[in-house]
Amino acid sequence: MPLELHESAKEKLHVALNEAMSKIAVNNNMFIDRKTLYHLISADLVLPQHGKLHERLLALLGEFPIVSFIDGEISKDLYQRDEYDSNKPTLQLNEVSGYENLKESAERLLQQFVSLPWSYTLTFEFPPEISSLLHAVVSKVKFGDRITLVTPKGGEFAKYFPLLSGNEKKDKRIHSGATLLSLLGRADAKWNDDSVYLQIQADGYIGQYGRSVATFSAESLLKAFCGVCIALRIFKVRISYSKTVPSKYFYVHQRTGTKSEIDSRHELDDAIDAGFRDLVVHDLEGFLDSDEKKQHWLREKLPDAEIVFDSGEKAERIVLASQWLFDSYCGRNELLAFVQTMVALEILLGEQSNSEVGLGELLRNRCAFLIGKSHEQRADVLKDFSEIYRVRSQIVHRGKSRLTLRERTLFHKLQWMCRRVIQEEVSLLKADRDEHNKKHIGQS
Repeated sequence: MPLELHESAKEKLHVALNEAMSKIAVNNNMFIDRKTLYHLISADLVLPQHGKLHERLLALLGEFPIVSFIDGEISKDLYQRDEYDSNKPTLQLNEVSGYENLKESAERLLQQFVSLPWSYTLTFEFPPEISSLLHAVVSKVKFGDRITLVTPKGGEFAKYFPLLSGNEKKDKRIHSGATLLSLLGRADAKWNDDSVYLQIQADGYIGQYGRSVATFSAESLLKAFCGVCIALRIFKVRISYSKTVPSKYFYVHQRTGTKSEIDSRHELDDAIDAGFRDLVVHDLEGFLDSDEKKQHWLREKLPDAEIVFDSGEKAERIVLASQWLFDSYCGRNELLAFVQTMVALEILLGEQSNSEVGLGELLRNRCAFLIGKSHEQRADVLKDFSEIYRVRSQIVHRGKSRLTLRERTLFHKLQWMCRRVIQEEVSLLKADRDEHNKKHIGQS
């Protein structure tokens, strides 16, 4: 549903936008001078500062929707023109070709702004080792409303998600980036038929440089999916230290009606990229010693992940905790990873604390009784968790500088506990679904 701005508000916004754009400067005929963007804040202040529309704009574009949108659209236009000139002096925006009439430019951008939100599909390619196994298992599998695993078999996928726009300069920029390779172009750009892709649907706005509420939301879902798969032992992280592996990136397609057009390509955040590249299919400590066994395991376990993303509010804590769990596998900072895993566990188990029971004791007891299947297991979890929480407190409250060998062992136990709690929570979701299906069958 497009933004609903009253006509009087549009008029005020047009005046403010026209005035602000007259103060925007452009460097080298291609890049907005970032210091001049603050003038757009005056236009943002014309928008409602409270109420439903304000909340919607905040959710779609962040705290400064006009700044985000105007910066994104002008930057994208200048970047895709590919007219960089190192000798060009800094120009005011109205001195740049196409922006001579700022009143018309402001009107055009305003009409685009009120047509938001726009719909996007972000496409991530799985690492080869996962793709080679998934390829025989999935053709197209949906995980809730926003996530799809898909293989680009046949021509329909490439037809609906073209990698070329027909704009030569735009295509060069998308497929080669801002390097000398952009001179070569990529007329042969195509999807990898041997890969499996994860696609995420996002609504909002995505500008030239990709750092937006929409991309943040999509990356969070990517982390959640990977975190859930790690917890369910579908994937595991096998850390590599290769400096030669290129960064992973995702394609952005804008959806209009029944068509999608390639919009841009962005690299993943460095930390997410590192964790994503290190994913492999779990081998259950060597038990899955062939591709056939691993593919059978994928067929058996992927439906469990589907349940998580198809359960709506019931699974919100699992989805959020899985993002933090995945983060704990991404970086190389062991202290941060320790805290991230503890946050994941607190999300899962830390609600409804009271003054009589401290958070640490609450987490300790809930964790032990949820994942401990015998008195002995519960006793072990209770003992280990007390040590784990002590280390967590030292990191958070005293600025602990490193982990000892024993504390690293505790960290791996903490990640194990988090994975086990997620497994138990998913089991509860499965039981709820089975009960719902039984009632539905009984009523039919």
